[in-house]
Formats: sequence, structure tokens, C-alpha cells
Amino acid sequence: MDGDGNDNDLNWLGFLRRYIILIALFNSLWEILQMPLYTLWNNDSWLTIIYSIIHCTFGDILIALTAISLSLLLLAKANWPHQNFQIVAILTVLIGISYTLYSEWLNIYIHKSWAYNDLMPLLSLGPWQIGLSPLLQWLILPSIALWQSKKVIPCK
Repeated sequence: MDGDGNDNDLNWLGFLRRYIILIALFNSLWEILQMPLYTLWNNDSWLTIIYSIIHCTFGDILIALTAISLSLLLLAKANWPHQNFQIVAILTVLIGISYTLYSEWLNIYIHKSWAYNDLMPLLSLGPWQIGLSPLLQWLILPSIALWQSKKVIPCK
């Protein structure tokens, strides 16, 4: 409980701590597993690959923090996550997917910062093809992290 005898703040804080820890762990593993789907796996040094995994994981953490923060600011009730959890979770996942679509398009087609190799399953969106792996990453990982983080909060 906080100084006012209210334990909702601790639930928010505990939830967010668990969520960010899980997001960091899940995304670091996902980045390692999906690295062979990008050309740098075959074309770059191990040092570059390790740097890319670390860099992308920190980027994923920032995306996750931004997505949940915006969702909480827009939709959370005072006693969230006990109330209004699902709508916040849905918006969090949608923001992550939306940003990923934009980022993949920007970095593949405009900046040419990275490229997919032939192993990457692709989703056609008009004239563009976006990697399925990063989209699944932002559908699956935040969903699991949100659900697991809420699971440990006792119901009132």
C-alpha cells in the first residue's frame, strides 16, 4: 500500500515492471530467432549481428513502453488493470503492430536500412511486402506479456 492506504498504485507499478521485464526477455529471444530472416545474417560479422540484436531489443522495449503508455493515457480507468484491461491491451497491441508496419516500410523501402532474405515470409500490402515475422512479434509478444503480467495481480 502507498501512504494513502491505496494499493492500486502498487498494482500499476508492479504490472508495468513485470510487463517491461517480459517484453525485454521475449523480444531479445525473438530478435535472436528471427535474425536469420534478414540479409545481415549472411552478409555481416558476428559483432554486427550481436549489435543489431541488442539495438533492436532496446528499440522493441521503447516501442512497447510507448504503446502501453499511450493506451493507458487514452483508455485506462483509475483502477486499471482491474478494470478496462482488455481495451488497453488491444490498443497496446494495435499501436505496436501499426508502428511495426510503418517502421518496416520505412526501413526496407525508404532508408534501405535492412533487407529480408528469401527465408522471410512476406505479407503483401499493395505494392509493398512486409515481413510476417515482425508483425507476428508485435501481435504475439505484447499479448502474452500483458496476459502474464495481469495473471499475478490478485482480483479484488
